[in-house]
Amino acid sequence: MKRIRHLLSAAAAAALVLSSAQAVEFHPIMGVTSDTDATDLWPASNLIAGPGVGFDAAEPHDVLGTTGSGTAWVTDDPNGATGDYFVPVPTPGPRLVFDFGEVVPLGEVSIWGYSNDNGNGMISCDLRFSDTGVFEGDPVSITGITQPTVPRQSFTFPTVLARYVEMTPTDNLFGIAPPGGDRVGLAEVAFEKVVFSEDPVISVQTPLELTLTRMLEVFDIPIANLGQDDLVISGYTFSGTDAAAFDVPAGPANLAGLSSDLFELEFDPAGLEGAVSATLHIASNDPASPVFDVEISGV
Repeated sequence: MKRIRHLLSAAAAAALVLSSAQAVEFHPIMGVTSDTDATDLWPASNLIAGPGVGFDAAEPHDVLGTTGSGTAWVTDDPNGATGDYFVPVPTPGPRLVFDFGEVVPLGEVSIWGYSNDNGNGMISCDLRFSDTGVFEGDPVSITGITQPTVPRQSFTFPTVLARYVEMTPTDNLFGIAPPGGDRVGLAEVAFEKVVFSEDPVISVQTPLELTLTRMLEVFDIPIANLGQDDLVISGYTFSGTDAAAFDVPAGPANLAGLSSDLFELEFDPAGLEGAVSATLHIASNDPASPVFDVEISGV
């Protein structure tokens, strides 16, 4: 039977907003690029000139950005001075890619408002992560960015290990806070450093909602160690209604601290119809979760 292979994202989840008034330490960002650079009014490089460096160097990093070519990023207005930047969405963009220069643990993004009086400010975006610069899998969607009244907002998401972050703005304040909205912009973006346990900590996306066919399929599932000590994986077992349809033919036995890998999740549809469900049990030396359960479902 033919095997169909899929790659699932480990970071697809809704983000949670945190208070902006807190002392934090941010990862240094080595560079940022914009797919709209050819028509950006103010450059994307302004987005990484803030915490510890530029206009908002001091704690608690809550200074509101001011519109200007030296302190903010903003696109051109492809739909005209009175049009909505996102109707229609221009091609390419907008799309920003942040480079940390090395793989780092990420679990939070801080976003500074574009200005206090202009509808150009971004109010939602999608994030995707990569250690190679190739972005795959479902995004983390961030909504509820309440520009312009809050200088900095912080949003958490499931911790990932990545060198690159892709940020795709999906809406601005057009029609909500005039004038503006013919462009999309931000004052600053930063990513807080995550504090990790010394113990090994297993991390796998759960629940796993699989799109299944009548073919034998293999899903490459990300698995990470979010602790500092080595994670030793001693076994993969299944329980539940359709446990016999699943197998893990290959996967790591050991993950170094703050590292990630993939394991193969195989599904055999023989004799099955309709909804499918099972629970994967991953045994390891994680002291908090010696058996980590992953709920699996599909149709």
